[in-house]
Amino acid sequence: MRACVPVFLGLCVFVSSAQTIQLDSEKQTYLEDDVRALHDVEFAPAGERIVLRAAIDGLDWDGPHCPALTEIVRLPDGSERVDELGRRAECVRDSGGSLKVKFDAGHLSYWSGLGDYRIRLRLGGKYEDAKGTFPISNEICLKIVDALSIGRNWGPKVRGVAVDLSLDKESFALGEDVALHIAVENVDAEAPIYGYSPSWDPFHAVKIAVREANGEPVKQTCMRVWTSGGPAAMWRYPRGMIVPMERSLAGDGILPDHTGTFRVWITWSVFRGQDDSCHACQVPSGFDFERPYAVARSMVRTFQIKDGEKPAVPCY
Repeated sequence: MRACVPVFLGLCVFVSSAQTIQLDSEKQTYLEDDVRALHDVEFAPAGERIVLRAAIDGLDWDGPHCPALTEIVRLPDGSERVDELGRRAECVRDSGGSLKVKFDAGHLSYWSGLGDYRIRLRLGGKYEDAKGTFPISNEICLKIVDALSIGRNWGPKVRGVAVDLSLDKESFALGEDVALHIAVENVDAEAPIYGYSPSWDPFHAVKIAVREANGEPVKQTCMRVWTSGGPAAMWRYPRGMIVPMERSLAGDGILPDHTGTFRVWITWSVFRGQDDSCHACQVPSGFDFERPYAVARSMVRTFQIKDGEKPAVPCY
């Protein structure tokens, strides 16, 4: 039996049981992008994104865009979320005739917490398969875990504060994003410690440095997916509280677009407060941002980018 599936621009494709969809992910475990334990606010969209890929075989399709595709996600609480991909998906046909699909499965902050997420991809729109006859992919399971649960390798403590940077691995394919798992901590500073808000001012909260093998800074390759309006308030960092932050090189627009060996590290600038009386203190007129109380630096992480099957830099 063949059914017509509408796609963009009024086109349609014919689907049958002969078509197959193979779904895959770049990795299986992600860290929750969460600083609500500190200030109970939503984090700005600066962290890692979940990029999934699929290969569709046997599909009679030649449109200018992807065919209609629907993502089906079973959440940790057992409920189900169904979303059409629309223009979030990118499609290209390879030399073997397979339709290769890449799509952003949604930013971590849009997901509903820790646990296992079971994902499938179906051909056709969200409301176009009432009889359940359209091709559907295999199921993959992604796990979102607490960022506080991973091991840390802190950089040197500076006046009581420290910062950590962890990578998932040391080698990446060309075009594969490099997730930056960051954590900062006021270990035992003698003064009240304030810093930029990781929620309102993520660009200022920590600074990312990426260097080529010759020491030159990596050039910007994409537009940053988020902006920061500049520091408006200093946030208090209590003693003993580890604050995780999730960033990525593609998200910050500095993912190298060529192969090579690179170094990356994080710096965290904090300021001395008068007391511990507020969670977020308005920055007074004339505040000197050039004189931090301490500047902590993470350990330097070295990684390689090699030729692979993902030649396009994933600008979000």
